[in-house]
This record gives sequence, structure tokens and C-alpha cells, in this order.
Amino acid sequence: MQDDRRPMDGSRARRRSHGRKRTSRSGCPVSTDRPVLIIGGSGYLGGRIVDALPGALALSDVAARGHTALRAAVEDLRPEVIVNAAGALRGDLADLKAANVDLPRQLAQISDFVGAHLVHLGSAAEYGTSQPNGWCTEAAEPRPESDYGRTKLQGTLAAASACSSTVLRVFNLAAEPTQSGTPLEDVITRTSDALNRQSPANLWSPGTIRDWVLPAFVIHSVARAVEIRPRGVFNVCSGVGVSFGDAVDSALRSLGSDLGVRAGRPPGGPVIGDPQQWESVSGLAEQVTTEVLAGVIARQASSRRPKMETR
Repeated sequence: MQDDRRPMDGSRARRRSHGRKRTSRSGCPVSTDRPVLIIGGSGYLGGRIVDALPGALALSDVAARGHTALRAAVEDLRPEVIVNAAGALRGDLADLKAANVDLPRQLAQISDFVGAHLVHLGSAAEYGTSQPNGWCTEAAEPRPESDYGRTKLQGTLAAASACSSTVLRVFNLAAEPTQSGTPLEDVITRTSDALNRQSPANLWSPGTIRDWVLPAFVIHSVARAVEIRPRGVFNVCSGVGVSFGDAVDSALRSLGSDLGVRAGRPPGGPVIGDPQQWESVSGLAEQVTTEVLAGVIARQASSRRPKMETR
């Protein structure tokens, strides 16, 4: 039996039957079948989301398709829900705009046309680091400070313009294995270096405070959003601020080391999400404390240490 969760090319998509379409009282089209389509199913979170949703379909090579081909492929599938897990963390402004702005805008238009609910993954970077006391509520005015944050905000606004959409603003991922090129990857590398050199960890800014979530919580949140389809923007966060320095110091001590952490550059403002709205709607809650993040760091830092030769 073929596994429908595998990435699908255009020819496979066109062989699937069309669902019928009706119009809701709000004027938005509503489809009558229930497939779930994952955009970005080959990415870090996307692949895990596909695995967590039995029967979900993943559309591959989204960036190479172009708007017309993407629309044709989605129209052939007529999904009930579209999950956009695609996006770019790095690249020049054109790359970031294409992945983080243009694609969500296209998906909002396509989801309206086929009558699908759109679930879009946003980012805590949309808030910036200058929220009062670092507390980020969904009602706060976004103040992104990077091209990544600005393009993610534009993508959120585009996704929210769909007739029916859920935007999940995902905070920092305490991922194992960690994502390449992220601040957590840098922290783990520096912690491993400290262990290898037997000297204090030399972090970029140990006082930086962020809110963390485990990938499993994000995946459960996406599955819940697919199920209940709430409309609006929701923080997917712990509501707990953890400093890099405290987490690394705890990680080192858990590995039997009292090397500590060197003083680094002054931190920017903290970024801590208000979890109440998503907890209330979904019934889900997360709690990544200093000790939890320390465990994530310790396991990965220790795994990178040179292995002792045995005779």
C-alpha cells in the first residue's frame, strides 16, 4: 500500500479526485472532504508534522513550482487544511521574502479558493526584543529588528488575511538535534569547546533571555490547530524566560564540571511569550525551564566531545 504521507509531485496530485465546494455564510468557500496538506514537509518541523498526522500529504519542491504550478497542485488535492511549515531562517532579503512573505500570501489566496483552513507557522522574532519587560502578548505591536523577523511578520499578516486561518507564533526551539545556524547551535558548540579545553564557556551573550519550546510541543500544537481550527494568532511558548548563561552553567554542572561561563556582551531585551491564549484554546501547555534547556545542551555538547581511545 502506498504511503500517502510521502512528498507528492504534480502528476500524483492530479490523479487524486476533487472534493466538492460550497460557500459558508461568511462568503468563504468550504470544502467537503478532509485531507491535510503539509507545505514544507521536508523541513525540520515539516517532516515531523507529516509523521504526526496520519494520512497527511506533503507537497514537495514548493519553491521551484512557482505560483501557477503550486495553485494547480493544491487545487487538484482540494485539502480541508493546509499547514505551512515552510520558511527561511537565513539568506539574502530576496530569499527571505520569497519563502516567508510570498509563499504565505499565495497559500492564503489558494486556501480561500479551495475552501481550506490555513495553519501557518510564525515566529517570536516578529515581536522583536523591545516589548515592555520582554513580555510578548498576541495583542502587542510587533517590533521586528531583523530581515528575518520583518519578513516573518509580513507572512503572518498575509496568512491572517485568509478567510479561515490559524497562525502559531513559535518561540525558540529546544531541539535535539539542533537546527544548523541557530543561536542554540552556537551555544552547544561553545559548551562543547569549553569541555574540550577545560576552560569556562565563552558565550556571545550569556545574559540573553529567551522563551523555549520542545519540538514535540510545536508538533502537538499544529495537530491541535488542524483539529479545532481556531482563528487568530497564538503564541506557542512556555511563558518562561531562560538565560543562555544559566542554562549552560547548569549543563556543565550536570556533566560534573564547574568551569562556569565567562562574562560576554550585554544582552538585548528578553523575549518571553504569553502562553495563556493558546493554552485556553488548545488545552496544551509547555514548560521549558532552565533545567530542561540545560539537559538539551548537555546531551548534545557531551556527544561532540572526542572519544577516549581504549587499549
